[in-house]
Amino acid sequence: MNQKMMELWKQNKVNPAAGCLPMLIQLRFFSAFTGCCRALSNCAAPVSLGCDLSQADTVWVIPGLNFPLNPLPLIMGATQIWQMRLTPPSPGVDPVQQKMMQYMPLIFLFILYNFSSGLTLYWTVQNLLTIAQMKLTKPATQKLPRPPNRDTAGQEKK
Repeated sequence: MNQKMMELWKQNKVNPAAGCLPMLIQLRFFSAFTGCCRALSNCAAPVSLGCDLSQADTVWVIPGLNFPLNPLPLIMGATQIWQMRLTPPSPGVDPVQQKMMQYMPLIFLFILYNFSSGLTLYWTVQNLLTIAQMKLTKPATQKLPRPPNRDTAGQEKK
């Protein structure tokens, strides 16, 4: 069955790793970025916005549960969902894979909830810039005139 699946992917020019491979490459930069945030927070002269970007941006801890409330990862998850809704689905994508991609923002929210605020700030700004780029480059859906309804012989139907 897997061999037939690989043949089908080759025939339709589908790369099974196309969705996740860029993310694996980016994860290395995320870990390096976290290290840079920690190094900057240990500087004698603070260059940040007055907060430690190497720590999570906890604004409140829920009493009794000891669960931190971090707003930046929540904003990041919202921008990911917004970006996902703007992105048109790829043609020929398996419905199961489409369903999985709908849950990816929630998975990343769970993974990055207690990461450094510098990393989640970077990802949020990246999402917002991508959304702005999509809005600027993708023209508003406009109603194009429908071509005349023709039959197989090329004659216009009435």
